[in-house]
Amino acid sequence: MNIFKKILGLFAMFLWAFSGIAQDQNFSQFYELPLMRNPALGGIFDCNLRVKSVFRKQWQSVTVPYQTAAVSMEMKLPSNTGNWHNLGLQMMYDVAGDSRLKRVSILPAYTFHLQIKEENYLSMGVIAGPVSTQFDPYKLSWNDQFVNGQYSPTNPTQQTFRSGGRNYFDLGMGVAFTRPFGELGNLYMGYSMYHINKPIVSLDKTNDSIPRLAMRHGLNLGLTVPSGARDALTLYGDAFWQGGNNMTVFGGFYTISLANEYYDDQNKTSLHLGGVYRWNDAFIPVVKLDYSQFSFGLSYDMNMSKLKTASQGRGGFEFTLSYRNCGIGADRSSGLPCPKFGSNF
Repeated sequence: MNIFKKILGLFAMFLWAFSGIAQDQNFSQFYELPLMRNPALGGIFDCNLRVKSVFRKQWQSVTVPYQTAAVSMEMKLPSNTGNWHNLGLQMMYDVAGDSRLKRVSILPAYTFHLQIKEENYLSMGVIAGPVSTQFDPYKLSWNDQFVNGQYSPTNPTQQTFRSGGRNYFDLGMGVAFTRPFGELGNLYMGYSMYHINKPIVSLDKTNDSIPRLAMRHGLNLGLTVPSGARDALTLYGDAFWQGGNNMTVFGGFYTISLANEYYDDQNKTSLHLGGVYRWNDAFIPVVKLDYSQFSFGLSYDMNMSKLKTASQGRGGFEFTLSYRNCGIGADRSSGLPCPKFGSNF
């Protein structure tokens, strides 16, 4: 009972401190794409290879549906010490609205994990790469196309745009600390910065130097504590602020192993039930199934923001599919550290 009081107390302090304090693309199952939360979270999992994918579709009841898909890949590199390296790749495709505004990013990532004491690690990560943005201006209407109160798409407009869209380089960094919590639990805390170089993102040809993309700061927290031989409690939380925008999202999950013990890494069959709350925006029920080396997740946004009148409370579905490999290199005899991390990664 005391350990659960500690868990709830720690989580409550995190939410109280950062609930008031992000606006890039985001996912409801945010914990499934750690490189988008903090590049220092790359490589913190219980195998040596993993691939994660997410597909999201939302606002179909309000406007042209917004669709976002992302894939991340991570691989640990062997080491003869307690430290280890992780190579990652984060790819994302996003298309939104009537103008078909598209953004494609391909971001390689590198994380170094420094062993401080036994299972305590300080992680430092960097993520950087090209981003491409395009849209179709002919799908939009402009105020100077209204003549005598009448609109016609054939009316000329003075608006000018960059041909071919905008391509830019993006840079992010982060740090994280991980350690055991209790006998079998684990805890992580992190801080990240994205868009450190503040890239120019304007598509307006006459205003080519601004605006710049504001730097995004983030705080991350996760905690997993087994509550028995076959089940566990997991808590997550993220807070981001970017320019004048902010976002806080947190969730909790109950996990039960359907076969063998909770920490059977090679043959996991587990069911996760829980939910996520995005502050002043949405409540999101989540269900996830681990089967062998695969995981399947499903969530649905129940809109609670000021948009709920138009959306009728409907947000969007989100699907996740993950694969991990615990084959060669997944033990210390191969020189690859493999500390125990629970379901929070």
